Amino acid sequence: MSLHRYFLTVFLLCFFIFGQRPSLWAQNLDSLVESVYNKQESLLIRNEIRKRLGDRANEASIKEIVKSLRVWAAFESMPASEFAVEVERFVILKDYGLNWEETEELIPYFITAKPNKKDIPYLGKFFKEMALSKVSEETVFEILRLAKSKQWSGASVLVAGRLVVLSQKKESNSFLTLKRLEPILPKQFENLSEEKKSKFFKDWHSLSLGKIEETYWETVKTDSIQLSSKQMAKENFQTSERRTEIIWNEQGEWVTKERPKLDPNLIFLEEQTVTLPQVGSGDKEKRKLVDPVGRQWIGTPYLYGGYSKRGVDCSGLTKSILTDPKIGMNERMIPRSARDQAQIGKSVSRDRQQIGNLVFYSASPNTSKITHVGMVLDNDHFIHASTSRGVVIQSLNEKWWKERYVTGRDIFTVGK
Repeated sequence: MSLHRYFLTVFLLCFFIFGQRPSLWAQNLDSLVESVYNKQESLLIRNEIRKRLGDRANEASIKEIVKSLRVWAAFESMPASEFAVEVERFVILKDYGLNWEETEELIPYFITAKPNKKDIPYLGKFFKEMALSKVSEETVFEILRLAKSKQWSGASVLVAGRLVVLSQKKESNSFLTLKRLEPILPKQFENLSEEKKSKFFKDWHSLSLGKIEETYWETVKTDSIQLSSKQMAKENFQTSERRTEIIWNEQGEWVTKERPKLDPNLIFLEEQTVTLPQVGSGDKEKRKLVDPVGRQWIGTPYLYGGYSKRGVDCSGLTKSILTDPKIGMNERMIPRSARDQAQIGKSVSRDRQQIGNLVFYSASPNTSKITHVGMVLDNDHFIHASTSRGVVIQSLNEKWWKERYVTGRDIFTVGK
């Protein structure tokens, strides 16, 4: 082969391998999101991702993030302009060693809270550690509510979560821990000098004497100070993972053993006082009320952790409807999270749903993982809370709801 033909061959090979990559990416991206967005929106998403990530947009791992995010986009009615922002956030989480399934349930929070980029690794780590430690969803919601109210940074949120975990064995009510913490936790913990960080932990230890898990105190204190350095070194996050994961797992195992089990016979308020309830009495009437009670919530804005007409999330909505005085379920016996709500009642197949049943869906690549809940109304429709549209009613037979159905639960007949 002549030298001229050799260079021509190399040039053509490089052109087909590298020169075609942007168009291949564009084609691949369009096919990934076309089931959620139209062509114009897909083009906007492609351009915005390339603008934010540059050549990294061609990486296989980024395409996986896009592929995983599209289902969440459908569930949450995510605007095209928000899609690329979420992709970038999960690229940041990936870069700090946090994988998709560990943090994907932060999507509704990210959409509504719009955190700074520097806060994202801390929020991801906070969410992962709270899950490993089996901290209740109500407590996680309360920490994030305080974060918004007090303008806590991601590093401050992480510190708050860790202090709650270290207190949960000796202070069963985490809200009391947060009440003590609220007035003294610095807004921007990462901006403190190392000396001031150490003083904060020393003061908290004195304030919480007898209410802290001493076994892990020094490890968590040292790790939190190192992790919150202004440099935000990725290596520190990796070291922290190796150093502390055993702590959160041990805490989670303890919670699992100690957590009280729900008694299905206490779901309805009146069942606590009636010795021998009649089978089926009132069930049909209560079911009928679900539709009018539920429709009163239409248009309520979405609020991560919300539980009122000022703002509500998906599991907050279903719990609010069921515990409405007209329906009368016991508030303490209806769990706060979608995943826990799926553990009560009787399983119902998708084709046998009736008004008042809870329906559960998965936006996760792990299609058995519950990430969303709604409540069945009349005429094959259900009511649920969407991050972008608030409380809405949709058909049970729409594409994504059919494909991503996990289970249904009938809790009106429990204990009868």
